[in-house]
Amino acid sequence: MKFHTSIIRAKYRHALAKTAAFIIKAVGTHSKPAPTSTDAAKKFLIIRLDRVGDMLLSTPVFESIKKNIPGSSVTVLLNRYSRGVLKNNPYIDNVIEYGSKDYAKSVSSGYDAAVVLTYDFDLSSALACYKSGAAIRAGFKDKYTDAFYNIEVEKDPQGKYEARRNIELLEKAGFKSSYSKPSLFISADEAAEAGKFYARHGLEIKDLVVGLHPGSKRKPRRWPLDSFSSAASILREKHGAKLVISEGPGESGLSSRLNSSLGGNVPVLKPSSITGWAAIYKRMNLFICGDTGPVHIAMAAGTPVVGIYGKSDYSRWAPGDNPKLEILSGRKCADTGVVEVVAAAEKLLAEQKYK
Repeated sequence: MKFHTSIIRAKYRHALAKTAAFIIKAVGTHSKPAPTSTDAAKKFLIIRLDRVGDMLLSTPVFESIKKNIPGSSVTVLLNRYSRGVLKNNPYIDNVIEYGSKDYAKSVSSGYDAAVVLTYDFDLSSALACYKSGAAIRAGFKDKYTDAFYNIEVEKDPQGKYEARRNIELLEKAGFKSSYSKPSLFISADEAAEAGKFYARHGLEIKDLVVGLHPGSKRKPRRWPLDSFSSAASILREKHGAKLVISEGPGESGLSSRLNSSLGGNVPVLKPSSITGWAAIYKRMNLFICGDTGPVHIAMAAGTPVVGIYGKSDYSRWAPGDNPKLEILSGRKCADTGVVEVVAAAEKLLAEQKYK
């Protein structure tokens, strides 16, 4: 039934996109070609309406614009739930929440360039780009994008890390760019709160702290709880690891069951701000997680990570050049062995002072 429902949804979205493209081409109010040079563009609208991890992997774009285009301003159009990714970010001038009261007015506020970072075509993002009225409207090329964009960037069929792909979109659209790693910006208050969390649970600087995140909204991306428990128990018994479990919204049942299997005395990091989580992850010596938002947060915090990616396209979501990342993939998450995860964890620990 789910298979048939997904087909119906896909056909519905296809019909909507086709209809919108037809209407826009018929009206043609923003059909003027892009300027021959992008040098004059200073006021940018960057559109990213998908998930938290996607927004985090977009942060190099904001930094690149501000560092390479003097006098530029960056406004980000996003969904409310990903706003926390941009907290404290010095490369952002303004944020617009999609569908908010002032959305329609704010999205057409005289931008020089509007750029959609979403790789797969999204009608809401494409329409926002078109409505901006910007002289330069850029995004990845798809079936109907010629109605919405006047710079269409060909997709690269090769697997590529999303953060680098975003920068390449800017470059191919004609903007001077440079790459930096995805970033979160932790405030002094958040760092202090992280210190209080560790002190409250008796965790000291000298302790080997291992974070566990068993949840994911997508069940196929979850590593089984008994596997998490077995791996954590080995690290605790063999290396004296102190454990911390983090849980996302609606994941209290998972963290509670994992905690019980580990004796019931493991500190649990409850849902909080994204930068607040990053402050706590930053002090961990190791983080074990599936292919979900917290893995990106931990990597941005500089924490060594064992990423259990299963059959998903990890090349798109994991930086292959990160020496603090061990990737386990190629089979279902549920089939990834405890021995494999422990070995990956020990490899990362061996590169620190813990052996």
